[in-house]
Parts: sequence; C-alpha cells; structure tokens
Amino acid sequence: MNNNVAISSDNSMYKNFQQTKVEKNADYNRQNRYLNASKINFKDESIGLFSGICSYIGLKKLVSKIYKPYVIKKLRDLEQIPPTQINDIANDMIRTNGLKDKNIKIQTIAESQTDMVIQQIIDTIRETNGYKIQKKMKLEKFFEGINKKLIKKVVEATAKNNNAFYVPKINTVFTGTKTTGALLHELGHAINSCKSKPLKKLILISRILPLFVLSTLCFYPIVNMMSVNTKKTNKAVLENFAKINSKNKPGTSIYNFNKNMFELNKKIMKFNEKLLKLELKAYKWIKDNAGKLLLITAIPTLIEEGIASWHGQNYAKKVLDANNLSKLKSSLKAAWSSYLIMGLATAGAALLGIYVRDKVVGQEGLNKENS
Repeated sequence: MNNNVAISSDNSMYKNFQQTKVEKNADYNRQNRYLNASKINFKDESIGLFSGICSYIGLKKLVSKIYKPYVIKKLRDLEQIPPTQINDIANDMIRTNGLKDKNIKIQTIAESQTDMVIQQIIDTIRETNGYKIQKKMKLEKFFEGINKKLIKKVVEATAKNNNAFYVPKINTVFTGTKTTGALLHELGHAINSCKSKPLKKLILISRILPLFVLSTLCFYPIVNMMSVNTKKTNKAVLENFAKINSKNKPGTSIYNFNKNMFELNKKIMKFNEKLLKLELKAYKWIKDNAGKLLLITAIPTLIEEGIASWHGQNYAKKVLDANNLSKLKSSLKAAWSSYLIMGLATAGAALLGIYVRDKVVGQEGLNKENS
C-alpha cells in the first residue's frame, strides 16, 4: 500500500496520463490546438488536390490554346525575310562571338528526321548526366519518359517550321528546313549561354523554384497528415511508458530506463511540435504568396529571352532593310510576350487551383493552424 503511494508520488510527471479519459482529452486539446486544427481527411484532401491540379492544368492549356495561334502566325512573317540574309546574319553572330570555338552547331530538322533527332538529344543528355538507364532504375526511366515527351513536342514543332530551339548540353541550335529569323533568336541564347554564367544560374533557379512552389502546394497537406499521425503516435508512446512505469518500483533499472525513455520521447515530441508549427507557417506563407512567387520566378526567363532577341536584332540591323527589320522585331516581340502570358497564366492557374482545392476540402485544416 505504502509502496504504491510512493510510486504514485514519484510518478507525478505522469499526472497528465493518469487523468480520466475526458480530462485527458480536454488537456490534450488545450495543449495541442494547432494539431487538432491540422487534422486532414485523406479522401477529401485527395479529391481537393486532384480538383486543384485539374483546374491548374486546364487554365494553362486554355491560355496556351488561345494565344499560341497568334504567336505562330507572327513567326510565319519571318519566312518572308530572305534566307540568304538570315544566314549572313547568323554567320556574323557565330564569328564575332566565338561560337565556333565553343563548338556551337546549327542543325536543321526535316519532318522525316524527328525520331532520330529526339533520340540524339536523349542519348547526349544521358552521356552528359553520366548515367545509363537500366531496368531497375524506374524513377530515372519515368523522368526520362516525361523529358522525351517534352522534347518530342518541341522537335515536331520545329520540323514544321513553327519553332527553333537551342540545347546547351549538346551545343546545338535546331531549326526547321526553312531558315527564318527564329534562328537569330536561338543563336542569341547560345551567346547568353557562353558569355553570361550568372544569367545561366538565374535561369536554372527560375525553372526549379516553380516546381518547388507547385509541389509544396500539391503534396504538403498529405505529407503533413503523416506528420500529424506521427505526433499522435508519439503521444501514445508517452502514455504507454507512463502506464508501464506506474507498475514498476522507483530506483529499479527497468523503472529508470522507462523514465529516461519517457523524458527522451517527451523532448522529441516537443521538437516535432515546434517543427510542425514552422512547417505549417512556411506552407501557409507559400500558399498565400504563390501567385507572387511564380511571377517572380518568371522574371529571369523574361530577361534572358529578351536579351536573346536583342542579340539577334542588333546584328540584323546591319543587313536587313527597315521593312524586314520591323517584321523581325514584331515577331520576336510576340514570341517574348508568350513567356509573359504563360508566366501570368501559371500564377493565375496556381491561385485558381488553391481556390478550388479550398472549396472542395473546406476552410478547415491547414487554414486554421494559426487561429
């Protein structure tokens, strides 16, 4: 009897776990309000996530479908500029910027050569990245599959003379069988790549950051749900240690072990609580500023595209007459505006996706973590 009293007195640190179920739950709710505010229903969140992603993709595709024909029509005007003059300007750009010394090449693509060119680009990227796709490397094969689809889309458009593109990893500017002013713009990219390393790094950041923002918006709520479950597990572990140790005699090795484990898990639980709060705040900040962040990440691309066009126009002044120079400027300006429009569309689509997701899931959960 006295022994039990001693144990109960020494176990005062476990008092939160010796309360009645109702009292314990009330205490839990008071101490972990942010945790209860973060409870997420997996089914609702999955439906909300799917709806948000569909809204995002749908708006971007709609904007692209509306604006793309205008850009293609403007690029067609470049075909009216004599190919011999375009070649003269291109040769001047290559010669005066040392592009030949950098092994920059120009390669034309006929419609019958698209598969060969796609495989050429894929193979070269593989060699550059220093790995070979094997049967077991499913993740690499998955991303290569996505990459291949994107490359195929660009190559096929180029073969139809609707596009031109530059691939830095293989030092090659690809163009259609018809030589147009788009070649000058792509050589401008080659000049940027060879001469402006800071701009090159900014472009890389501008491509990675949107992926980070969008992936955070898409997957953090579900990842957070796992964090919440982990927190509940930690709570259950502490309760279990308290329950087991209430039957042990103070001073024994098993009692001291359980007591030390209790304290260790308590510290871990507090650390996880702080970490979860920080994660929720970061997520909320990214969510509230998603549109601004995505617009900011578009700025380096807009700058680099503008400089590439400026290089082409600058050299074209020496060769083209006023009429053809005006056509070149107008076409390249339309192409540049497509990056601006798609940057705005990406920001707008993200905001729409967030709005749709919140409507489907409701204003519960992560929206109340700071309430």
